[in-house]
Amino acid sequence: MVDPRAEARISFLARAGRDLLAASGHPDAAVDVARIDTADDFAAASRALALLLAAIGVIALLVGIIGVTNVGLMSVRERTREFGLRRALGSTPETVSLLVMTETVLVIVPEPVKVSWTPSWSVVL
Repeated sequence: MVDPRAEARISFLARAGRDLLAASGHPDAAVDVARIDTADDFAAASRALALLLAAIGVIALLVGIIGVTNVGLMSVRERTREFGLRRALGSTPETVSLLVMTETVLVIVPEPVKVSWTPSWSVVL
């Protein structure tokens, strides 16, 4: 917190300086130099920005989770007959589940690698 006496002195000096500038006809006389952003104001703004970015990150994570779930569900939905045939030929439910999970991981894991390795010039083209 700012000491009230120090703040009063700063305001007095700022008014005196502004009066001197106004008397000389300087164009900066209208600038309010008494308003001083403190470190507390900066810290509060930083916390607010960090909170906003965290909220955006959480929303992006939820969208990503929904996308991954959708890929897995569509994979299973489109291949129900194949899984039924595998079960009829003697495959266990664990084997079918392992097949689905493995394929989902193989589809999803390389995506961040592809994105991080994409050259920046290819986005422009």
